[in-house]
Amino acid sequence: MLAAGSFSYQWFITKPYVDQSTVKLGGYWSDVYPRWYGARELLLHHRDPYSQDITTEIQIGFAGRPITDPTSDQEAFAYPLFVVVPLAPLVSLNFSVVKRLSAVVVWLAAILSSALWARALGVRLSKAQLALWTIAAVCSLPMSVGIILQQISLIALVVLGLALFFAGRRLLLLSGALLAFAWVKPQLSVLPTILLLTWAALHRGQRKMVWAFGLTLFVLWAIGEYLLPGWAFEWTHAVHSYTLYTGPSILRIIVGSRAAPILTGAMILIYGLIGVTAARRSTQINSEQMLLALSLALAIEVVILPNGPRGLYNQVMLLPVILALWKLRSQFRFSALRPLYVLAVLWLVVPALIALIVVIKATFVGSPRPPTYAPFNIQLFFPAVLVMLIVAFLLRLSAESFSLSEASRVG
Repeated sequence: MLAAGSFSYQWFITKPYVDQSTVKLGGYWSDVYPRWYGARELLLHHRDPYSQDITTEIQIGFAGRPITDPTSDQEAFAYPLFVVVPLAPLVSLNFSVVKRLSAVVVWLAAILSSALWARALGVRLSKAQLALWTIAAVCSLPMSVGIILQQISLIALVVLGLALFFAGRRLLLLSGALLAFAWVKPQLSVLPTILLLTWAALHRGQRKMVWAFGLTLFVLWAIGEYLLPGWAFEWTHAVHSYTLYTGPSILRIIVGSRAAPILTGAMILIYGLIGVTAARRSTQINSEQMLLALSLALAIEVVILPNGPRGLYNQVMLLPVILALWKLRSQFRFSALRPLYVLAVLWLVVPALIALIVVIKATFVGSPRPPTYAPFNIQLFFPAVLVMLIVAFLLRLSAESFSLSEASRVG
């Protein structure tokens, strides 16, 4: 019922409102469009996809009109240039065809992501449990938004899951190459990549993953350099501009603009210490310590990324986090952390419950215009709750480990 409420709220209440203001003007409203258009203009017409002219043309194709509000997402080509590599076979097609193909890809990514990450993390699920996980994930607010927008975040989720899956089965060259391709969405891939490469580098038999990642990323960079010399500098400038016109991060909304940079640095430093410790102590990539370090990496990235309110689709990266914590749920039953665990569960459920109430109300009295965004506003802060839960869990494990070592020394 909750999944149906979330799904119906997104597809039958908020989407028609967006379509009325955008699609009717001729805009495609697809996250693939800016990347596809930039790739097409570069490969077919040798134009710079980072230029202002291309940005304006992308805005017209995406939203049906130029975006004049300087505080809105400008939909510029702000991705690494090598995103054109997987898009190259599509540049000669009409985008209406590309959009249909993209819809198939993102739907498959959404449906398969639960099973893939469960296998990668070593979470054992029955067929019934897997079906429930899949339905809950696909119908969740972040996944629904990602499907509608055809967000590349869903592709990054699957690519990272495949990289972890193959690493666990010692297919290290393939795993490293996939990690490099995940950098088409670097803001969602950098911390997990650092963790996995650190694990590989600290264990002699796994270092092929590091070489495969470095070589693949170099080849992708070289392809971009051949197509557009100096592209990395233009991309860096585009990323800087993106941080200026996009919305604030979730962390900045919570603590303010002054404290956010300090806390961001502290969180990354803490994560670095936890990640190195987990990588050094773990021979298996899906050990408990590695699962917690990976979960912390994904949750931190979602919390510190800019465009938090409008980038709800990035919360699809929390699917592995939820799976990992569910795998470890038995450790919370008789722990002082149980209230925080229950809070996280409630925070996951409440947005879906409110969405269901909105849908039921709209069925009888009509959908409000503009629609209420209460489910989104509550869902927005879910990653912060997960960060607190994971950090508290890690602190408890460290305290227990210290107590055991002290008892052993005294004994």
